[in-house]
Amino acid sequence: PDGKERPLGIPTIRDRIVQQAVKSIIEPIYEADFQEFSYAYRPNRSAKQASEEIRKYLNYGCTNVIDLDIRGFFDHISHEKMMFFVSKRIADPYILKLIREWLRAGVVFEGETTYPTLGTPQGGVISPLLANIYLNELDTLWARKKMDDRYGQNAHLIRYSDDAVILTDRDPKYAMDVLKRIISLLDLELNTEKTRITTAYEGFDFLGFRFIRKWSEYRKKEVTNVCPSGKAVQKFREKIGNTIPKQLSHLKPMAVAIQ
Repeated sequence: PDGKERPLGIPTIRDRIVQQAVKSIIEPIYEADFQEFSYAYRPNRSAKQASEEIRKYLNYGCTNVIDLDIRGFFDHISHEKMMFFVSKRIADPYILKLIREWLRAGVVFEGETTYPTLGTPQGGVISPLLANIYLNELDTLWARKKMDDRYGQNAHLIRYSDDAVILTDRDPKYAMDVLKRIISLLDLELNTEKTRITTAYEGFDFLGFRFIRKWSEYRKKEVTNVCPSGKAVQKFREKIGNTIPKQLSHLKPMAVAIQ
């Protein structure tokens, strides 16, 4: 993202097998804790379901939108906080030791090995689950605030990994302030350059979809249009543009053979 390079922590085959085993043990435990509005890296959850939930709330009139971006989330996860969150539900010292070692695994870049104190290695089997465990603290605090606050009951968070939106039918600045406080508790911060307040009438992009509210002459009422975003269309065109010449190159020998 942003044209920046990020090192990938690709585990060995042995580590991948162990990570998969640990994931299969602890994932069901956390699935019982994860909030309904979290859609990434979870069984039977998808970006399509998240988009349908957004459409639902927009149709309910929650058309004020906060488009959220957490600054460098995967690079700024606190290892100590991560281990604290994991140990809330996992008591097995062997599993805790493995997770701590995976977090601190060395990264080789240009011949030099560094041992990070922040962030989670991307490329590991268990990394997406660890990211969800960390951000589940955000989800839980948000859900608790909603239950305690009349205003919050009309503000809806939809999260897909570190991408999220809040939809509300009231002044979104209050929801923004609440979220900033929660994120600061996790030693994270919002990317002020990318986080913005908008409305569904202006339209916004999320997870490769473009959402916009507009008047339908056919239905004689406001509707929510959902279509592929401009970036998603551009990526698709580039993919097709790269694929078709390769396919045509395979057809040339066939044409010669037919002649």
